[in-house]
This record gives sequence, C-alpha cells and structure tokens, in this order.
Amino acid sequence: MEITLNQSLQALPKVPRTYGVSLYPPTLLRILGISTLFVCVSPLLPGRDLGFNLEVGACTSLLSLVVLFPVALKGTTERGLLPYAGTPFVVLNFAYFVVASLAPLLFPNAYYGTISLNALPISLLILCAGFLSFAMGVLLSGSMARRQRSGSPGKISGLGVLTVVSSIALWITRTILATMGFGVTHVPTMVPLDSTVSQMGVLAGSVAYLPLSLCMARICSSSSPPHQIRVWRKYLSWVFITDILYYTLAGSRLGLLWEILIVVWVLSYRRVRIVPRALIPVLGLALCGALAVVYAERAALEGVHPELGENHLRLSRTYLPATGESLVGSNLWSTLEMGGTSDAGRLTAVGPFSGVAERVVGGRYSLMWGETFGAEMPLLIPHVFWPTKPIGEKIDFIINRNFDLFSLDELSSCETELIANFGVIGLCVGMLLYGIITERFCAPLSAGSALSERTIVLLLCTMPALFRVETDITSILVGLRVVVPVWAILRLLETRGRAAA
Repeated sequence: MEITLNQSLQALPKVPRTYGVSLYPPTLLRILGISTLFVCVSPLLPGRDLGFNLEVGACTSLLSLVVLFPVALKGTTERGLLPYAGTPFVVLNFAYFVVASLAPLLFPNAYYGTISLNALPISLLILCAGFLSFAMGVLLSGSMARRQRSGSPGKISGLGVLTVVSSIALWITRTILATMGFGVTHVPTMVPLDSTVSQMGVLAGSVAYLPLSLCMARICSSSSPPHQIRVWRKYLSWVFITDILYYTLAGSRLGLLWEILIVVWVLSYRRVRIVPRALIPVLGLALCGALAVVYAERAALEGVHPELGENHLRLSRTYLPATGESLVGSNLWSTLEMGGTSDAGRLTAVGPFSGVAERVVGGRYSLMWGETFGAEMPLLIPHVFWPTKPIGEKIDFIINRNFDLFSLDELSSCETELIANFGVIGLCVGMLLYGIITERFCAPLSAGSALSERTIVLLLCTMPALFRVETDITSILVGLRVVVPVWAILRLLETRGRAAA
C-alpha cells in the first residue's frame, strides 16, 4: 500500500507551538535611527557649550533607545507577531523624558523650575536604568504571548442607553464645575476650592473616557456584526468630536493627546479601520490647528486672575473673543512661540527629576521612604465615606521641602516620586513592577482576542489613569477607583449567548 508524503507528515506527532516574547529587528533598527538623531541635532542647539550639548545629546540618545525598546518586543502566538500594547505610554514617555530633555538646549532662557543643568547628564543615565527595568518587566511578563482563551464573549445589554446617560452625566458635571470656578483648565490660575468641589473634579476626570470606552467596546468586539459597527461608528464620531471640542476650548493639551492616542491606537491594535488612510494627514493638520487655538486662548487669558468660585463660563465669554484676534492677527507666530516656550519648561519631566537625583546621588539629603504615600493616602477614601477628610498636600511641595528645592507646582511623575522615596534602586524595582503590570494589563487588547465588551470597557477606562505621565502613584490608584462601580454596573447588564441592543 502506497503512503504519500503528506500522509506520512500527518502521522507524525504534532509539536505544540511555542509562545514567547522576542526582539523584532526591523523595529529595533528604526529605533536606532531615531535615537541617533539626538546625537546629530544636539551640537546645533544654542545650549551652554558644545561639550555640554554633546554630553546631553549622547545621554538623550541612549535614553531614547531604552524608552522606545518595548516597541521592538513582539509576542509570538498562533496569530503571528503581536506588538506591545502599551505603545501610547511609550509615546508619552518619549515626548516627556526624551524629546523634552533637549528643551533646555533649544530654549535656554525658559523657566524650568528645579532643574539642575549640571546634573542633567547623570539624571538621564539614571532614567536609562529605570526605563531599562521597565522594558525588562515587559519582557519578563510575557503575557502578550499567552494563548488566548476562546469562548462566547459577553455583550452589554442596553449599551446605547448607557452611553447616552453617561455622556449627559459627564457634560452636566463639566458644566457645574465650570460655573463653580473649577474644571476649565485654560485659566492660568486655578483657584483653591473646598473638598466637595475637588471630589467632583476627580469624578469628572475619572469618567471622562467612559462614553468613549462604551462606544469602542461594541466596535472592537470580535462578535459585533458589520451593521452594528457602522451604527456605533457614528456614535463614536459624535463622542470623539465633542470631547475634542471640549479639550480644545478648555486648553487641555494632555486630555486632547490622550483622546487621540486612545482612539487611534486601540482601533488599530484591534484591527478596526474607521478613518480612511487618506484622511490621516487631514487629522494631523486639524490637531496642529487645535493646538494653535489652545495657545491663543492661554495668551488671551494670561492676565486673568479668577476670584474664588468665579463662573469660568462667563469669564470665557468675556475674554475668549481675543482668541480670534490672536489667531488671525499678526501676532500668531509670537503666540505660538510663547506657548511652545512655556510648555518646554512646564513639560520637561527630567527637570524636577534632575533636582532630586542630584541630591540623592550626592547623599547630602536623606530619602523619604514612603512619606509622599502616607501624605496622600486620604485621597484613596471617597469623600462620601469620609466627609471631613483633609485635603492632601501635593507631592511636589513635600518632595521639594525634603530636598530643599523651590516650593513650586511642578510636573509630577512616578519616576521622581520613586527616586525621592527609595533612591535609584527603588526607582529600578518600581519601574520593573510597572512594566510587568502594564504589559499584563494591555496584552488582552490584541486583535483576535475574544474579549467581552465589559472587559474592553474596563481596559479602556483604566488606560488613562495607568499611563498618565503627569501624575504620581497615589493619583493612579485614585483614578482606578472608578473601575469598581463600572465593573458592577456592566456585570449586571452583561448578557451571553444572545444579541444585545
């Protein structure tokens, strides 16, 4: 009896497919090219001197390679290679810690708070160790390469009604906060208010992405039929456009960036195409125009100092007409230049980090050993359960007081908090754990995973809190509190085995 070659191969025992995380050379080469640019550009910038510029450029180039490294890690699964799901976090870290690190050379006259220029190179090297630990955490986690369990993904019953209700509640909260003098971020001086209003602000920030997440849950669900996806695309467009309008008029740069990053990345990661490729350049130009509006608003409201509880909506109606004059007048370029210079100083994350790192490495000041965590612990308890709880002091003031720095409101970051409390080793250990947690959290978002709509909503609601650069560890935990009630509501509305409206 003749046995064919195919029959012989089929008779062999099947070897299970291996799962793991590997380095993807083409992406690594692109990262090397991007990192090399910093060495080439730094000598051309008007910094202190050529030697210092080259030193900062070399350290920034190395930091760029380390920060972008997780993007070159791919998970090997039955569906092929999976990219790192936390890419939006990598992009933000690259902007705040790498690109913005050249700001002191590009804008030497800008104000950078507690930045220590002499310690800038060593601070960049310490950050290299921290972000290398983060990349090791991503590599050690390996959850991006786990076999995805199959099954019938759950659907949320009444998703349309829930989206409308959450959108109305969010906009009512935003409007109330604005009339009470809180929540409109384009006013330069944020006035101090009582704890009740502050809690409303925290609530509004926690649910800011809930309507967006609900829309994307139905679109990104692997079990959604094409006609439902077409309908929910319209809902998503409406939520997205109104949110972008709010963040633009409110002058919220980070909110604007996060909204775009979440939508573009998650839809592409789940392989859902909504925007034609031809419109991507148009969206890029629209984003540049929105940033120009933000800078013009800030310039128009520069001299405004609101009183306690002043109606920001009325204030905006009074002063925002000057925005149009800034956009169409001859001072547009100076307005954009002033806004860019201001952001260069405000958004340089290595600035506050360098002031603390210099004192930690020098050994002249003792570490804080968790003092900032103890000071902010009351924030974790909702105001409804502790009406008389004290308003926590900002960690910027606590850290600056401990290390004898300027007591100014500066950019907070988990990296600065970790090194201030536990030193360089604590920074590396904390970033290692951060890499493990974020990679395990984001990996299920990959295309082809049979996720329930409830899981997708929870992942999308958690991403802004988990991946926000301008924050501290306790604030991340405060932002994650919203997951518990959202989970409970969605669990009650979840259905399996039949279509949901």
